[in-house]
Amino acid sequence: MHGNDALTTWTAADIKDATRAADAQAMNFRNSRTLTRSLPRIRIRIRTVAIGVVVLSALGLTVGIADAERTPRPGAPEPALTGSAKLFRKTGDDIRFTFDAHGLADQAHGTFRFEHHSATLNVTAEGRIDCLLSGGSVAVATGIITSAEPAQLVGKRVGFTVHDNGTHDRLGYSWAAGGDPATMTVEKCLSSAPIETVESGNLVVAHWEPDL
Repeated sequence: MHGNDALTTWTAADIKDATRAADAQAMNFRNSRTLTRSLPRIRIRIRTVAIGVVVLSALGLTVGIADAERTPRPGAPEPALTGSAKLFRKTGDDIRFTFDAHGLADQAHGTFRFEHHSATLNVTAEGRIDCLLSGGSVAVATGIITSAEPAQLVGKRVGFTVHDNGTHDRLGYSWAAGGDPATMTVEKCLSSAPIETVESGNLVVAHWEPDL
């Protein structure tokens, strides 16, 4: 410790040494009324400096943590939805979705495919992506079916919602409420909540953040 910059150069050792020195003076001159009266002030000043150092350190740590929390994590350059997955169904239906979608809103591009096979149903469809939005781990995409069985699905827009939740991904689609995709009208980037659970596979949503 040097000069008048005590507040910036006090260390724990300095404070401990100063306190010991004050205690020693009190013991050596305990019969001196003048020193006895001033000793509490010395110790109060020392402890005040110590408290100030601790408070400033705590404030610096708090500010550092807050700044780190406000700093956005690096994100993807554009929204993206990729991967393949099979949905869980108690009935044993084989339902699969595949996506390779990239880009923002109606500038998005890519492909999708879905199929549903059971004892009474065989549907397969492929198409091109025409809209994609993502926020955090959730993406919503739509696309136009370009080939399908049954053929009446061709030319229809369908929507998909994916929640990328690690090993517990979820998925939704525009006909989830019971509608027929062959007769429904779906606007761009609109779909249902991700009500289905994924049994196997992996759906990946790029963590893109808008520049708001």
